[in-house]
Amino acid sequence: MTLIFILLSASLVWRLILRATAYPDFIPTCIKIIHALVLFYVLLYGWSGLNQLVWLLFHSQSSIWSRPPLLAAHVFEGLAGACLLFVCTGMAKRQKRMLRWYFLLWPVTFFSASYVTIMLEQGVVRSQTIVAGMVLCVGIFIMTLAFYLRPSTKILFEEVSHVA
Repeated sequence: MTLIFILLSASLVWRLILRATAYPDFIPTCIKIIHALVLFYVLLYGWSGLNQLVWLLFHSQSSIWSRPPLLAAHVFEGLAGACLLFVCTGMAKRQKRMLRWYFLLWPVTFFSASYVTIMLEQGVVRSQTIVAGMVLCVGIFIMTLAFYLRPSTKILFEEVSHVA
């Protein structure tokens, strides 16, 4: 199922961002490529959260149900991840109003997933590995937010007037 989602996400990113006619010519190719990579990464993150929530709902005997903070983090991650899937689709279509939802849902999904990962991996993986993985994830998280806050990225969401 995840492989199918990866293929569908790659198709969406190709069709709505990377195809030559998808964006106006004044948007540089490097900005389009970075935009596509960021959205693909965030789409996979959102799918992961939704997938974990669905798994949790079908496994009601799981030990997670007896740990309220972990259960809440799973629910937040799943719901925010599901909404993030729709937001990323809107951002790929250059809908400016989706950007503010991205800035709300991406941190919620990220921090919930981080909490879940840390809680589930304690005692299973060495703490140095968890710290190194979290530092890498936080770096990617900060870069994805910084990319959309840059003034040069604002051109992605500018309206194009069609002159005949």
